[in-house]
Amino acid sequence: MKIQSNFSAKCRGFLAVVCLTFASTPSASAAEKLFHLEVNEKNPGGKDLVINFEEVKREEKTSTVKVTMKSGASVPSTMFIMRGFYDLAQKRKMRYFIKLSEKQEQDGSYTTVMGFTNDKNINVQKYFKLDKPLPKKTEFEFSDVVELDMLFKW
Repeated sequence: MKIQSNFSAKCRGFLAVVCLTFASTPSASAAEKLFHLEVNEKNPGGKDLVINFEEVKREEKTSTVKVTMKSGASVPSTMFIMRGFYDLAQKRKMRYFIKLSEKQEQDGSYTTVMGFTNDKNINVQKYFKLDKPLPKKTEFEFSDVVELDMLFKW
């Protein structure tokens, strides 16, 4: 009888450790929710296209994305980054996206906060709870996933 109770105690202890481990470890599906896109394309006679597009934080209405460009001509680089935001909007099931802020990091990468919505007729400052209005520049206007389908769905 004593052997059985020792064995039972050890099993309970082992199960407790296993349960605590799984309870405190983030699940793989939580990490999979963040979006990632990269390209490493050789271009003989031109600039190689080497860019990493990584969603590093997701909130209800916004995503923070880090873009690291190692090489690339201006048009292909811009198209790749726009494709990243387009794909991210689709993954979030949102029709519109808008740049809310962008800063260059010390390593040369860019961190961009993008807002997502299904209604472009909103008060951006209130909807995204911004401290101040966005500048009146085209880079701070909504992009429409449906319009971008012409570029990226073929």
